[in-house]
Amino acid sequence: MRTTLHTLTFKRAALIISLALFTLSLVASSVIRRQTSHPPVAQDSMESSIVANAAAKQRVISQLAKQPTHFEAAPAGSNTKFVAHGVNYGMWLADDGMTLTLSGMKKPAGDTNARPELETATLRVGFAGGKAVKVEADGQQSAKSNYFIGSDPKKWRTDVAHYDRVKYDELWPGVDAVVYGNGEQLEYDFIVAPGVSVDTIALKFDGADKLEFAANGDLVATIGERQVTQHAPVIYQEIAG
Repeated sequence: MRTTLHTLTFKRAALIISLALFTLSLVASSVIRRQTSHPPVAQDSMESSIVANAAAKQRVISQLAKQPTHFEAAPAGSNTKFVAHGVNYGMWLADDGMTLTLSGMKKPAGDTNARPELETATLRVGFAGGKAVKVEADGQQSAKSNYFIGSDPKKWRTDVAHYDRVKYDELWPGVDAVVYGNGEQLEYDFIVAPGVSVDTIALKFDGADKLEFAANGDLVATIGERQVTQHAPVIYQEIAG
Protein backbone atom coordinates (compact mmCIF):
# COMPACT_ATOMS: atom_id res chain seq x y z
CA MET A 1 0.00 0.00 0.00
CA ARG A 2 1.26 3.47 -0.88
CA THR A 3 0.20 6.54 1.10
CA THR A 4 0.76 10.19 0.24
CA LEU A 5 0.19 13.43 2.10
CA HIS A 6 -2.12 16.14 0.82
CA THR A 7 -0.38 18.91 -1.09
CA LEU A 8 0.91 21.72 1.09
CA THR A 9 3.54 24.31 0.19
CA PHE A 10 5.15 26.74 2.65
CA LYS A 11 7.35 29.43 1.17
CA ARG A 12 8.91 31.16 4.19
CA ALA A 13 9.93 28.46 6.67
CA ALA A 14 10.67 24.76 6.77
CA LEU A 15 7.73 22.46 7.42
CA ILE A 16 8.14 19.51 9.79
CA ILE A 17 5.89 16.45 9.53
CA SER A 18 6.17 14.19 12.58
CA LEU A 19 4.96 10.57 12.59
CA ALA A 20 5.03 8.01 15.43
CA LEU A 21 5.40 4.46 14.17
CA PHE A 22 4.31 2.34 17.13
CA THR A 23 4.20 2.08 20.92
CA LEU A 24 6.86 -0.27 22.24
CA SER A 25 5.11 -1.05 25.53
CA LEU A 26 2.11 -2.51 23.71
CA VAL A 27 4.34 -4.90 21.81
CA ALA A 28 6.09 -5.99 25.01
CA SER A 29 2.82 -6.58 26.84
CA SER A 30 1.41 -8.75 24.08
CA VAL A 31 4.52 -10.93 24.15
CA ILE A 32 4.37 -11.39 27.91
CA ARG A 33 0.91 -12.90 27.69
CA ARG A 34 2.14 -15.45 25.15
CA GLN A 35 5.14 -16.52 27.26
CA THR A 36 3.35 -17.69 30.41
CA SER A 37 3.45 -21.39 29.51
CA HIS A 38 4.88 -24.22 31.67
CA PRO A 39 5.07 -28.05 31.77
CA PRO A 40 2.22 -29.86 33.56
CA VAL A 41 2.54 -29.63 37.38
CA ALA A 42 0.13 -29.43 40.29
CA GLN A 43 -2.55 -26.81 39.55
CA ASP A 44 -1.85 -24.54 42.53
CA SER A 45 1.91 -24.71 41.94
CA MET A 46 1.50 -24.04 38.23
CA GLU A 47 -0.71 -21.00 38.80
CA SER A 48 1.72 -19.57 41.37
CA SER A 49 4.64 -20.18 39.03
CA ILE A 50 2.85 -18.49 36.13
CA VAL A 51 2.02 -15.43 38.23
CA ALA A 52 5.55 -15.17 39.64
CA ASN A 53 7.27 -15.61 36.27
CA ALA A 54 4.91 -13.21 34.51
CA ALA A 55 5.53 -10.58 37.19
CA ALA A 56 9.30 -11.05 36.98
CA LYS A 57 9.26 -10.82 33.18
CA GLN A 58 7.09 -7.72 33.32
CA ARG A 59 9.54 -6.04 35.70
CA VAL A 60 12.46 -6.83 33.39
CA ILE A 61 10.61 -5.62 30.30
CA SER A 62 9.48 -2.46 32.09
CA GLN A 63 13.08 -1.66 33.00
CA LEU A 64 14.33 -2.38 29.48
CA ALA A 65 11.56 -0.27 27.96
CA LYS A 66 12.76 2.68 30.05
CA GLN A 67 16.22 2.55 28.49
CA PRO A 68 16.76 5.28 25.90
CA THR A 69 16.32 4.19 22.32
CA HIS A 70 19.63 4.09 20.51
CA PHE A 71 20.86 3.44 17.00
CA GLU A 72 24.06 1.64 16.00
CA ALA A 73 25.97 1.36 12.76
CA ALA A 74 25.06 -1.85 10.93
CA PRO A 75 27.74 -4.51 10.31
CA ALA A 76 29.87 -3.98 7.23
CA GLY A 77 28.67 -5.60 4.03
CA SER A 78 24.99 -5.01 4.73
CA ASN A 79 22.56 -2.83 2.79
CA THR A 80 21.37 -1.59 6.17
CA LYS A 81 23.00 1.60 7.40
CA PHE A 82 21.87 1.64 11.05
CA VAL A 83 19.94 -0.60 13.43
CA ALA A 84 17.93 -0.14 16.61
CA HIS A 85 16.98 -2.90 19.04
CA GLY A 86 14.40 -2.92 21.81
CA VAL A 87 12.17 -5.26 23.78
CA ASN A 88 11.12 -7.84 21.18
CA TYR A 89 11.64 -5.56 18.20
CA GLY A 90 14.34 -4.54 15.76
CA MET A 91 14.50 -1.66 13.30
CA TRP A 92 16.79 -1.73 10.26
CA LEU A 93 17.36 1.56 8.45
CA ALA A 94 18.44 1.56 4.80
CA ASP A 95 18.81 4.54 2.48
CA ASP A 96 15.46 3.79 0.81
CA GLY A 97 13.31 2.60 3.72
CA MET A 98 12.94 1.08 7.18
CA THR A 99 12.21 -2.51 8.19
CA LEU A 100 10.54 -3.30 11.51
CA THR A 101 10.75 -6.85 12.90
CA LEU A 102 8.66 -7.96 15.89
CA SER A 103 9.37 -11.19 17.75
CA GLY A 104 7.70 -13.12 20.55
CA MET A 105 6.93 -16.58 21.86
CA LYS A 106 3.72 -18.32 20.82
CA LYS A 107 2.33 -21.76 21.70
CA PRO A 108 1.56 -24.06 18.73
CA ALA A 109 -2.17 -24.28 18.11
CA GLY A 110 -3.95 -27.36 19.44
CA ASP A 111 -1.22 -28.53 21.85
CA THR A 112 -1.57 -27.12 25.35
CA ASN A 113 1.58 -28.92 26.58
CA ALA A 114 3.87 -27.80 23.76
CA ARG A 115 6.67 -25.37 24.45
CA PRO A 116 6.25 -21.87 23.01
CA GLU A 117 8.03 -21.24 19.72
CA LEU A 118 9.65 -18.06 18.48
CA GLU A 119 7.43 -16.15 16.06
CA THR A 120 8.51 -13.14 14.04
CA ALA A 121 6.65 -10.62 11.90
CA THR A 122 8.13 -8.04 9.54
CA LEU A 123 6.82 -4.73 8.20
CA ARG A 124 8.76 -2.63 5.71
CA VAL A 125 8.12 1.09 5.31
CA GLY A 126 9.63 2.14 1.99
CA PHE A 127 10.27 5.67 0.81
CA ALA A 128 8.47 5.45 -2.53
CA GLY A 129 10.61 7.10 -5.17
CA GLY A 130 13.03 8.33 -2.52
CA LYS A 131 16.63 7.43 -1.70
CA ALA A 132 18.81 9.43 0.65
CA VAL A 133 21.97 11.11 -0.62
CA LYS A 134 23.52 10.50 2.81
CA VAL A 135 22.45 8.61 5.95
CA GLU A 136 24.29 9.44 9.18
CA ALA A 137 23.86 9.12 12.94
CA ASP A 138 23.75 12.07 15.31
CA GLY A 139 23.84 12.61 19.08
CA GLN A 140 26.36 10.07 20.37
CA GLN A 141 25.46 8.57 23.75
CA SER A 142 27.89 7.49 26.48
CA ALA A 143 27.04 3.76 26.22
CA LYS A 144 28.56 1.34 23.71
CA SER A 145 27.86 -2.25 22.65
CA ASN A 146 30.17 -5.23 22.22
CA TYR A 147 29.37 -8.30 20.13
CA PHE A 148 31.49 -11.42 20.75
CA ILE A 149 29.75 -13.77 18.34
CA GLY A 150 31.51 -16.94 17.28
CA SER A 151 35.05 -18.09 18.04
CA ASP A 152 36.85 -15.88 15.50
CA PRO A 153 38.00 -12.65 17.19
CA LYS A 154 38.27 -11.00 13.76
CA LYS A 155 34.47 -11.14 13.51
CA TRP A 156 33.85 -9.64 16.93
CA ARG A 157 32.59 -6.06 17.12
CA THR A 158 33.60 -3.91 20.07
CA ASP A 159 32.93 -0.36 21.24
CA VAL A 160 29.98 0.05 18.86
CA ALA A 161 28.73 3.58 19.46
CA HIS A 162 25.13 4.43 20.42
CA TYR A 163 23.35 7.41 18.86
CA ASP A 164 20.12 9.30 19.58
CA ARG A 165 18.92 9.62 16.01
CA VAL A 166 19.56 8.88 12.34
CA LYS A 167 19.38 11.62 9.69
CA TYR A 168 18.48 11.19 6.02
CA ASP A 169 19.74 13.97 3.75
CA GLU A 170 17.79 14.76 0.56
CA LEU A 171 15.54 11.73 0.80
CA TRP A 172 13.51 13.47 -1.87
CA PRO A 173 14.53 16.84 -3.40
CA GLY A 174 14.07 19.38 -0.61
CA VAL A 175 13.00 16.76 1.95
CA ASP A 176 15.18 15.42 4.79
CA ALA A 177 14.15 12.92 7.46
CA VAL A 178 15.12 12.15 11.06
CA VAL A 179 14.39 8.86 12.88
CA TYR A 180 14.53 8.82 16.69
CA GLY A 181 13.05 7.37 19.87
CA ASN A 182 10.57 9.34 21.95
CA GLY A 183 9.78 7.57 25.21
CA GLU A 184 8.14 4.29 24.25
CA GLN A 185 7.68 5.20 20.59
CA LEU A 186 9.79 5.21 17.48
CA GLU A 187 9.17 8.38 15.53
CA TYR A 188 10.37 10.02 12.36
CA ASP A 189 10.13 13.53 11.03
CA PHE A 190 10.14 14.75 7.46
CA ILE A 191 11.70 18.21 7.17
CA VAL A 192 10.40 19.98 4.09
CA ALA A 193 12.34 22.95 2.73
CA PRO A 194 10.54 26.23 2.00
CA GLY A 195 8.74 26.17 -1.34
CA VAL A 196 8.67 22.35 -1.55
CA SER A 197 5.32 20.55 -1.61
CA VAL A 198 4.71 17.68 0.83
CA ASP A 199 3.13 15.85 -2.11
CA THR A 200 6.70 14.72 -2.77
CA ILE A 201 6.50 12.42 0.26
CA ALA A 202 5.09 8.94 -0.32
CA LEU A 203 5.39 5.83 1.86
CA LYS A 204 4.95 2.24 0.78
CA PHE A 205 4.02 -0.44 3.34
CA ASP A 206 4.92 -4.07 2.59
CA GLY A 207 4.48 -7.23 4.66
CA ALA A 208 1.12 -6.52 6.31
CA ASP A 209 -1.81 -8.91 6.02
CA LYS A 210 -4.20 -5.98 6.29
CA LEU A 211 -3.94 -2.19 6.19
CA GLU A 212 -6.75 0.11 7.26
CA PHE A 213 -7.28 3.65 8.50
CA ALA A 214 -8.79 4.16 11.96
CA ALA A 215 -11.40 6.83 12.62
CA ASN A 216 -8.72 9.15 14.08
CA GLY A 217 -6.56 8.93 10.95
CA ASP A 218 -4.05 6.36 12.24
CA LEU A 219 -2.89 3.68 9.80
CA VAL A 220 -3.17 0.22 11.38
CA ALA A 221 -1.14 -2.65 9.90
CA THR A 222 -2.15 -6.18 10.90
CA ILE A 223 0.65 -8.76 10.72
CA GLY A 224 -0.57 -12.17 11.85
CA GLU A 225 -1.86 -11.63 15.40
CA ARG A 226 -0.03 -8.34 15.85
CA GLN A 227 -0.94 -4.79 14.99
CA VAL A 228 1.44 -1.93 14.28
CA THR A 229 0.03 1.59 14.38
CA GLN A 230 1.38 4.39 12.22
CA HIS A 231 -0.08 7.39 14.01
CA ALA A 232 -1.58 10.22 11.99
CA PRO A 233 1.03 12.88 11.13
CA VAL A 234 1.45 16.09 13.07
CA ILE A 235 2.54 19.09 11.00
CA TYR A 236 4.24 22.20 12.35
CA GLN A 237 6.76 24.89 11.44
CA GLU A 238 9.81 26.27 13.20
CA ILE A 239 10.11 29.99 12.48
CA ALA A 240 13.29 31.78 13.51
CA GLY A 241 14.07 28.88 15.86
